[in-house]
Amino acid sequence: MILNGKIFNKNEEEQLKQRVIQFENNTGAELVIAVAKESDPYPGAVLRSSIFMSFFTTLLISYFIEFAYSYLYVVSQLILTFLFLPLARINIFKSWALVDTEVEREVDEKALEVFFTHCSDKASHSNETMIYASLFEKRIEILVGKNIKEKIEQEELQDIVDTIKQGFIEKNYFTAYKNGLDLLEEKLIAAFPEKVSQSGADELSNNVLWL
Repeated sequence: MILNGKIFNKNEEEQLKQRVIQFENNTGAELVIAVAKESDPYPGAVLRSSIFMSFFTTLLISYFIEFAYSYLYVVSQLILTFLFLPLARINIFKSWALVDTEVEREVDEKALEVFFTHCSDKASHSNETMIYASLFEKRIEILVGKNIKEKIEQEELQDIVDTIKQGFIEKNYFTAYKNGLDLLEEKLIAAFPEKVSQSGADELSNNVLWL
C-alpha cells in the first residue's frame, strides 16, 4: 500500500536502509535508492487530455443543443479546454494522453539528473549505483558508475529491473527491492571478487531518497 505517496512503511524503510548498508559493506559499491512520484508534470499530456475531454463534451452538448452559429462550436471547445485543465492534471486523466516515447524520454532524463546530482557529484570514486523508480509511470531504471559499467552489461541490469518490476506488479514493494538488491549484490560480487572498491568510503546517504 502506498502511504502518503510512499511505498514503504517506517519499519520497511528502516530495514531497507540497513540492507543498503549491508550491500555496500559486501560489495564495496555505493548505493542510492531513489523514488519519485513522477518524473515530469507532462504539460503536453495535460493539454492533450483537456482537449480530448472538451471535444467529446462539446459533441455531447451539440447533440442536445443546436448551435445557432458554427463558430460557437469552436468557442465552446476552447472554453471547455480551459475549464478542463485542472481535471486533466489528475493522474488518471493525464495518463490517457501520455505517449510512450514521451514517458521514456522524461524518465531517462530525470533518472540521469538524479544520478549525477545525488551520486556522481557526491562520490569521489566511480563505484556508485542507483535504483530509480518513478511511481506514476511505473518505470524502474538502474544506473551505475564507470567502474561498474565496465564489467556489468546492461542486459544483466535489466534482469534486476525485471525482478523489481514484478514485485511492483504484485504491490510487494519492500520484497521487490529486497529481491532486486540480492540479485544486484550477487552480480557485483561475481564481477568484483575483491569488491568494487576497497576504500570503504560511505559518501552517499543510505536513506531512501524521496523525490
